[in-house]
Amino acid sequence: MHKSLMIPEGLTLLNVGNTHIQIAEADGVKSIPTGDADPEMVIKTEKKIAAASVVPQWSDVLRKKGAFLVDPEHCGGMDLSRIDSSTVGADRLANAVAAMEYGNLPVIVIDFGTAITFEVVDAKRRFAGGAIMPGRALLRKALNAGTAQLPLIACGESCIPEIGRNTREAILLGVDRGVIGSVKCVLESILNTIEGSTPAIIGTGGDFGFFKRYIDNMIDGGWDFTLRGILRAWEFNGDI
Repeated sequence: MHKSLMIPEGLTLLNVGNTHIQIAEADGVKSIPTGDADPEMVIKTEKKIAAASVVPQWSDVLRKKGAFLVDPEHCGGMDLSRIDSSTVGADRLANAVAAMEYGNLPVIVIDFGTAITFEVVDAKRRFAGGAIMPGRALLRKALNAGTAQLPLIACGESCIPEIGRNTREAILLGVDRGVIGSVKCVLESILNTIEGSTPAIIGTGGDFGFFKRYIDNMIDGGWDFTLRGILRAWEFNGDI
């Protein structure tokens, strides 16, 4: 299903997440850590900017610079009547917009990032809702920050033992196997709400490579899935 991201000259796409920022232009895409980046240095006024941001500091600067921001009023003509759109993050709106471009609806998008989010677009092209849960890295950090002795295990540690025979293995089993089970449980709950044809399940986000081994029938939405939603929303709203 993955289509190449074709960005017009003179346009910069920004996907501002809690951990990383994707910066996409006609000549390529780069990713930088959010905590290391100064929005005043990254956001250049000589180009048009279309963005989805979940970081208030960045959102404020983007508004000052006159950027196009994905929000409930600018989300590609998507029907939001089934949800409280005032509480939905821009990244989730962008994912839903990208999902509308998928050939067959309904669609469930699972974005495996700092948080794991689920977005559902139904057969009538409506954003039907979804879910939010902590991702693997966030759970590991919570264990480390909330206890006196548990170490922080990097997400590069991806081989899950059958039983934990030391603290590191116990964390790997508890967190990774636990979050896989949680994703499957949430997915089952969402599937029970969808009438008609079985939805496609699209995966994206920085931790997709880990989860694709465990979630059956999940389609690779590509590393630029959210960016494509941002671009589509910008195009729909008249390149403002």
